[in-house]
Amino acid sequence: MRPGRVVFIVLIVVLPWLLMALAGASETGDGHWTIQKVADGVWAALQPHEGRFDDANVVFIEREHDLVVVDSPANADSLRELIAEIGRLSPKPVRFVINTHWHEDHTRGNALYREAWGKGVSFLGHETLAEDVPGRDAPDLTYSKSMTLRGSPRIELLHFRAHTRGDTVVYLPGRKVLITGDLLDDLPYVGHGHPREWLETLETLAELRFDRIVPGHGPVFEGRNQMEAITGFIRALVDGAAAAVTAGKTLEAAQTEIDLSIWRERLGRDDAGKRFFDQTAAEAIERAYNEAKE
Repeated sequence: MRPGRVVFIVLIVVLPWLLMALAGASETGDGHWTIQKVADGVWAALQPHEGRFDDANVVFIEREHDLVVVDSPANADSLRELIAEIGRLSPKPVRFVINTHWHEDHTRGNALYREAWGKGVSFLGHETLAEDVPGRDAPDLTYSKSMTLRGSPRIELLHFRAHTRGDTVVYLPGRKVLITGDLLDDLPYVGHGHPREWLETLETLAELRFDRIVPGHGPVFEGRNQMEAITGFIRALVDGAAAAVTAGKTLEAAQTEIDLSIWRERLGRDDAGKRFFDQTAAEAIERAYNEAKE
């Protein structure tokens, strides 16, 4: 074989892997997950972009003797694939699984972690999860306002009422990483939310020191642009609903007249995002409207 042909074949085989390595990301066996290193000892396993609203991202954090995992997607086959990949990346066992909230795309796969790593796995979440996930593996360990898993890295759990009544934000101050579940997302679903408290929550989180955000759905976000965008979207909902209620307008009128088109363009990004926005906008306005009437 001619030397030039050898070089060409090597480039075809190696170049895709090299580009992913330079970007800090790799794909698992069948390409379902993209695994991206977020900080030292912190990896995000991201859903395919086109299907990012169908199931949840996962984060796993390596400590001295074990691993801490954040969230449990609903698709059993893809989660088993990810569990195998985690085992290849680190020989350490999973010790804690943190559920950021009760939605099944963040809790349904809990049992698979215990299937892989045994009874030493503990599920951890806000105290409301025990009521909100009946019939599934609810948390063994719960907390009320905040909780800290000491060690390196230090892992702080912070409770908020925002996307749901029992949201957990996972904060790694030493790594400057926020893991937000669906509270600060690619395009958050508001139908089970508390918009006024959500807005206050985002303002509180803005005071923390962080460089990266790992959402429940979508890519890893650098800096604060996405936080500012979601804050603007929730503020538009809250203010628009409050104005509609004050003016004595019906819910149907509010759903017609509150203009969220700027946020559809800014947060929708692509066809999948715009479809998701269109499917959930009326429900978001209804939630904010009913809250404004309280």
